[in-house]
Amino acid sequence: RLEAQRLRPAIRRLRRAVLEGDWPEVEKQCGRAIVGDKQQKTFLYSAYRLQYLELLDSGEHQKAFSHLTKRLKPLEACAASPGEFRELCYLLTCQSVQEVVREWQGAAGARGGG
Repeated sequence: RLEAQRLRPAIRRLRRAVLEGDWPEVEKQCGRAIVGDKQQKTFLYSAYRLQYLELLDSGEHQKAFSHLTKRLKPLEACAASPGEFRELCYLLTCQSVQEVVREWQGAAGARGGG
């Protein structure tokens, strides 16, 4: 209980950073021991995935490719399914994110704001 109270502010900061798309702050907050290593890597993979989709959605394909290779590839084992990383790679060749990620509603929708 005391541990949960101690972590509450950090979790609120992390949540706010994700909702605002403040990716440097997300990384900073994840650098602190909020959850176990495996959970942290899985969360980071999910956050990086969202950031990658946002980069593609905004047409920043070069940045998206760099993000894919530097951030997502090292955490590929944390993907929700074995084929997910391949699908993310395939997105670089598509006209829009919606071609592969049907539920994608853009950055605001993905963060719960749209």
